[in-house]
Amino acid sequence: MTKLIPFQDELQIPEVIDFTKQGKTEETIKIKNGKTTLHKNLPETDIWGYNGTYPGPSIEVEQGKKIAIEWKNLINNSSFPAVAVVDNSGTQAEYGHSPIVAKQDFPKVIDTSSIPNVAVVHLHGASTNPDQDGWTDNVLLKNQSSHNVYENKDDATLFWYHDHAMGITRYNVYSGLAGLYIIRSPAVARSISLS
Repeated sequence: MTKLIPFQDELQIPEVIDFTKQGKTEETIKIKNGKTTLHKNLPETDIWGYNGTYPGPSIEVEQGKKIAIEWKNLINNSSFPAVAVVDNSGTQAEYGHSPIVAKQDFPKVIDTSSIPNVAVVHLHGASTNPDQDGWTDNVLLKNQSSHNVYENKDDATLFWYHDHAMGITRYNVYSGLAGLYIIRSPAVARSISLS
C-alpha cells in the first residue's frame, strides 16, 4: 500500500448556486452518481453527489429571502460507492429502524451492497419549517423529488446540507452527499468591510 502524502492537491472549489442574484428564487439540485479525485496518487473515485460533485454546490442566499430547491434523486441502480466500510459506532448499520447492536460486535466491516439508493436532504442547524427539514424517514427513492422552501430567517452564517436517511446517514455522507449553505446579510457585509 502506498503511503499518501497530505496536501498534494489543489483545494477543490465547488460550484456556487447564487440566490443573492436578482430574481433567482428556485433551483433543482440532482442527487446522482459522479466521480472525483480524492488524492493525486489515487484513481478516480465513484461518489454520490449533489449535482454529481463532491463537495456539493455551495448555496448562497440572502438573509430573509425565501427560496425553493427541488432535490431530485437520480442515483442509478449501481451499488454504494464504497465496497465496505468499517463501522465503530455500535449503532444502526442499515436503512430503517434496525435495532441497535451490542457494542461488543464492533468494529465490524459493513457490506455496503445492502445499502439502498435512497436519500433525504437536511439543512443542518437552520431554522426550517418541520415539513421542510429533511426528516430521516422522508426518503426519496430513485426519480422522486422533494420541494423544499427555505425562509432563511437565521442571521448571516454558514450551514451545511447533507443526507439524512434513517440509519445510513453516515454512509451517504461518506459517499459524498454534503455541501455548504451560506446565508449572506448586507448589514453584516457592510459592518465587516468598515472595520
